[in-house]
Amino acid sequence: MKSKIGFKGLFLKVVIFTLCANMVTGADICSMKWVYFFQNVIDVLTVQPTDSGQMVVQPTDFLPNSTQYFTIECGSRPGLFYAVHIETGQVLDVERDVSPHRVILAAPDDSLWQQWFLDYGNRRVTNAATQMVLAIEDSNFVPGAAVVVESLKVPHTPNQMWIVDTTT
Repeated sequence: MKSKIGFKGLFLKVVIFTLCANMVTGADICSMKWVYFFQNVIDVLTVQPTDSGQMVVQPTDFLPNSTQYFTIECGSRPGLFYAVHIETGQVLDVERDVSPHRVILAAPDDSLWQQWFLDYGNRRVTNAATQMVLAIEDSNFVPGAAVVVESLKVPHTPNQMWIVDTTT
């Protein structure tokens, strides 16, 4: 897929679509679509889980200061988590955390990890390593709605771990 994304600008915006409002009560498969967008270009690729839930490709570095497109597919059984980077086709392993409300997205790379915690109650995202906080603009956020997060450009870090907390 050709990228329509520029590499200049002060702000990186993130749209997080959470469609896993309640992962514990029920559904065998749930879906969480997570999209970075830059200069108002949005694209989402939905990926269906495989029987094993495992997909492996050659890791590719993320582009610095560029749009990062991800779709996360999640389910109630361990191992049924993975994500696909739309621009590079990179498949990222996603593992369930000890909390049934959290999933971890990890890029298999040697570079610095970033760990982001989405706090629905306080409407913010925190980077565990740097303590950088991204404020969520939608003050009326409810699970299942789009959340817009804005911050200064995030430094280029090919290895990123995101913890998305879907606790209601």
